[in-house]
Amino acid sequence: TRQANTLWKQTNRGKRSDRERAREYRKLPRYKATGLRHARKYQAKYPEKLLARQMVQKAVKHGFLIRPAWCQKCHRKPERSLHAHHHKGYHNPLIVRWLCVRCHNKCHQKPKAQEVADER
Repeated sequence: TRQANTLWKQTNRGKRSDRERAREYRKLPRYKATGLRHARKYQAKYPEKLLARQMVQKAVKHGFLIRPAWCQKCHRKPERSLHAHHHKGYHNPLIVRWLCVRCHNKCHQKPKAQEVADER
């Protein structure tokens, strides 16, 4: 039944089989072609974002920017090394805040008042 299937997918075995199926799907040529097409489209639409991201990656690699061990907003050390750099704007691409994933996602959420204004 549908409910039993949903419960099974929440178990470790169910999650593992979903991951394995997704891993196999990502190996298919049509998936790779679609992903490449989407990447090129994004690069053409947002060249300034791509350039800023590349500049930060190169600056970190060569030691011009140092990635801190903690989030610059909540001052917690993330469980994983998943840190994101957040640009306030792209006119100064090397001025970034290093945030944990949770704080970075909060930066990109609209405030509730703005959501209501957008609906009108």
